[in-house]
Amino acid sequence: MPEGTAASRSASEELKGGSSVVRRIVRTWTINIANSAVFLFTGGRKVLHEGRYRRGTWIDWYRVFRCHPHRYAEPTSEEEICRLVAGAEKVRVVGAGHSFNAGPLSDDLLLSLDRYNGATVRDDPGRPGWKIADVQAGIRLRDLNRVLAAQGAALHVAGSTNPQSIGGLIATDVHGTGRDHGFLSECLLSLRIVDADGKAATFRRGDDVFHAAIGGAGTCGVVIGAEISAEPAYNLAKAVKVVPRTWAEANLEALLVENTHLSFYYFGGLVHSADRDRDPRLALVRMNKWNRTIDPPDAVRGVVKILDELFDMAFSGHLIGVARAFHVTDWLGRAGMRLYALAVNHRAVVYAAEEGFPRLLYFRHDEIEYGISRENLTACLEEVQLLLAERRYPTIIEIRFTPDTSQALLGPGVGRPTAYVELAPSMSRKTDGVFREFEEIVLRHGGQPHLGKKVYLDRDQTESIYGTDRMQRFRAARRSQDRSGKFLNEFTETVLGG
Repeated sequence: MPEGTAASRSASEELKGGSSVVRRIVRTWTINIANSAVFLFTGGRKVLHEGRYRRGTWIDWYRVFRCHPHRYAEPTSEEEICRLVAGAEKVRVVGAGHSFNAGPLSDDLLLSLDRYNGATVRDDPGRPGWKIADVQAGIRLRDLNRVLAAQGAALHVAGSTNPQSIGGLIATDVHGTGRDHGFLSECLLSLRIVDADGKAATFRRGDDVFHAAIGGAGTCGVVIGAEISAEPAYNLAKAVKVVPRTWAEANLEALLVENTHLSFYYFGGLVHSADRDRDPRLALVRMNKWNRTIDPPDAVRGVVKILDELFDMAFSGHLIGVARAFHVTDWLGRAGMRLYALAVNHRAVVYAAEEGFPRLLYFRHDEIEYGISRENLTACLEEVQLLLAERRYPTIIEIRFTPDTSQALLGPGVGRPTAYVELAPSMSRKTDGVFREFEEIVLRHGGQPHLGKKVYLDRDQTESIYGTDRMQRFRAARRSQDRSGKFLNEFTETVLGG
């Protein structure tokens, strides 16, 4: 049996509806309510949705993918990691379990680096005020942000969540959204990686192993450490505006120039019960802007953040499902967006850099995301919206942007200024069917996959996306670290090749 097959089957059965519709809805709502309660009663400091290992089973954050590894280990030193890797037949590494696919699963050795999580910060000798953090790869992003903030420093950009380990973020070439910066990999100066023989070595920019490990989904060895560059701390003024869709699309290039960071939330899948010929695209979209400012953080920012996240949970985690059941998604989308505009359009809130990007509370959902060339965004987005309307599949569509600054060989934003199109529907509904059709659309528009989210590609499709030369460089770098396929599992071998 191929490695990972048994582990993946339980997830596949749930995704294909092995549970009843009612059971799936109840499970999703129960998780949403429990997390909302913990989030509220801890003042926005804690939620429950992270991957975990208990009684021989590891399960991901949204309770779909699981495995039963022959051995699970939480090493505390480089020597222990090297010894474990050398003695294993197959190895995968897990952190917060925020992947939306079977990439982390292993039936042999499953490594958690949660106890290998130290960080030290030193001055950058070449740039006054800048810092260099020497980190162990198990450190979570939220903890690294706190360490940097205490030293008066911050990362250029971050994603929308922060529980993930640095090793996991490197493995998926995590991106945020930004005009000048878009990727954690921009900050990486070197990587410490353990190969299949259990030998650790340091790789720097210009070495193909360095660039292959970024975005390589853990197939180029166990990343155990990194040197990360951080700039002087800064503040962000975050403004949320509800604006006409046509205005946003017509002025997109100007908005990208004017704002340090920019993203949009579209509400897709509207169906108007009285008029099937009506344009299913919502006339309003939510625009999120983050701009650097010298103003100090607002005293009420914590309360605002809690209220915003609870509102998003109520809307995406509960109301969309109710509206669909009663065939009023059109009304909900239009009325909800107008009400939201009344609540948020008049204010901007200033956060410290480490607070401005991430959110903590999110509903139990599935995700698929592809990066496309910016010039293809309008046409691609129109096709996606029509698909969701035809399938009567209401969901949030998130749009983000990055410059051509990724350091990865493979990744959703390599080689070009990129617009990202992401679907994030509630797990109260099955996702695979719509996700596959979505993938067909974005591939026609030159899409590149985010390997931390749903992907249905095979190795030939992946090669056609990135080109033979880039894939040959990636595979040569991977083989130099792992000639036997120790770091592959069924998912990574299918998508990237053996």
